[in-house]
Amino acid sequence: MGSITNEIENKSPQWVEGVCQAVVRFHDRSLGLSLRDAFEQASADMSDRSQFLKLVSNFLLARPDLVHQWTIFSGDTRSTPWPYFSFERFEVGFVSVKGGFEDVQRWETGPEACADYLYRVFKWVLCHER
Repeated sequence: MGSITNEIENKSPQWVEGVCQAVVRFHDRSLGLSLRDAFEQASADMSDRSQFLKLVSNFLLARPDLVHQWTIFSGDTRSTPWPYFSFERFEVGFVSVKGGFEDVQRWETGPEACADYLYRVFKWVLCHER
């Protein structure tokens, strides 16, 4: 598994790892980063949604620990409106101010769902866009 992980990490643009690791940097209190700071430092290329999803899901496929971290992050988020990620259902969507679920998408795998969640949460935090 280690060689597969290294191969994926080496072939991915640098920003992909930054996006996937943003949750780790945010939770590292020694860095003192706000969520926005952690996301900005990732330098995500969100110009092509399908490319973002493909690259990030491929990276996360080799890093289930990061998918787990993002699952916890999503579950701990209490803000509305806000994107959400359910690993159990491989589902991503948006929690509205009224508590309803909008723009719901189901995926075949956890890494695919997580990549969609990352796209949505980065868009929301950095651009305040859905």
